[in-house]
Amino acid sequence: LGAVVHRNVVRTAAEDAVLRGLTTMVDLVCTLERLGGPGRRGTAALRWTVRSCVPVAGLESRLEARLMAVVHEASLPPPVVQHELRCDDGRLVRVDFAWPERRIAVEADGRRWHSASADFERDMARANSIAASGWTLYRFGWSDVHQRPEAIVDLLRRAFTNRTAA
Repeated sequence: LGAVVHRNVVRTAAEDAVLRGLTTMVDLVCTLERLGGPGRRGTAALRWTVRSCVPVAGLESRLEARLMAVVHEASLPPPVVQHELRCDDGRLVRVDFAWPERRIAVEADGRRWHSASADFERDMARANSIAASGWTLYRFGWSDVHQRPEAIVDLLRRAFTNRTAA
């Protein structure tokens, strides 16, 4: 694949395959060891993918995987993935990423799971419950993650500065 498409496409395909349980990062490394000799077309893209991919344990979508890579590449503190928190109103919620010591939560919101009107209403009530419990919630979509990653990094860095660890 790396011989005919840009390395970002290889990374997306690899992350997707790992998320779907079709392969593992270990399998990809083994493939490189077996086939990645000098002069083999496409292996540079796979080698770059393996080096740039972050662990995907607990991630549930390509959007989450890419957002985690943005956080990792910016050397931000690693988040807790799929963090459950009990809101003050008793609601138990799970957020995609959290920094519990700073009470910062991040959601990677894809249209697939958040597009119906009932989803919109549920998401608003959930966000309000999280905020009322003293957490700061940030929500990022596909365009944010793929077209404006530097804005995400800037926002999170400001949030970490404003919300010192307890």
